[in-house]
Amino acid sequence: MTMEEKNSRLSLLIINKDIAILKELADFFSSKNIDVNLASVKTQAMEIIIMKEPGVIITDLSSPEKDNEFFKALRKIGIESQLIIYSDHITEDLKYKKQIGLVFALVKRTEGLERLLEVYKNANSAFAIIHDINNKLHKENEVYKRELDW
Repeated sequence: MTMEEKNSRLSLLIINKDIAILKELADFFSSKNIDVNLASVKTQAMEIIIMKEPGVIITDLSSPEKDNEFFKALRKIGIESQLIIYSDHITEDLKYKKQIGLVFALVKRTEGLERLLEVYKNANSAFAIIHDINNKLHKENEVYKRELDW
């Protein structure tokens, strides 16, 4: 997938076990012309992450202890996606973010959908920058490999 394709489609994965919240978020982001993928269980989410490489993931998974295996798997596959935890069961805590490791932002549901949209746009911009840097590094590595093989 090229950089232009990733930027043009503004992809988003929403993970939430509450179907009503999943639908509310899907309707909201779809109305903003954002390509939305949905998952209500972690295995389904992991499939989408691997197959579609969303730029941003919004999830209610907020417990480093309870959801530890899922977060470990995300780190292991080396995703570039930016993770937003969207839940009222969290506090803004740097130790918490460090423990999970992948978190771009923590947004409480009480902050509202417009705030979540603003954070999403920032996360998507961060994703584009990270993806661009990784592409450049990959191309440079290919050049160096070819030079070493001559």
